[in-house]
Amino acid sequence: MTHQAMDVVLAFDVSVRTRTLSLNLLPDGRMERHWLIEQLHEDGLLDKEIADFLNLAGITTPSGLPYYSELVFVTRRKSRLRSERRKEMAMQVGELRFYLNQG
Repeated sequence: MTHQAMDVVLAFDVSVRTRTLSLNLLPDGRMERHWLIEQLHEDGLLDKEIADFLNLAGITTPSGLPYYSELVFVTRRKSRLRSERRKEMAMQVGELRFYLNQG
């Protein structure tokens, strides 16, 4: 009696939805400024105080201008939205199908 080998094949569709692929990479200096602004805010500083701190430390905007409270607020908001986008992903696995493949 001869036995034929059989393979079991599992097939399924996967759908992935994400906005993380559209995120642009930020230069290191900009990422460091975003991190510093977030840390200062978490430490309890107000946007005006953060702007004053950055200006006294000689840290300027990417275009070389001084910081002001509204810009700090917008920077924090954009950073938060960017972080939320990075986490956004939905995955859906479709119907599972099994096949017997005789070799």
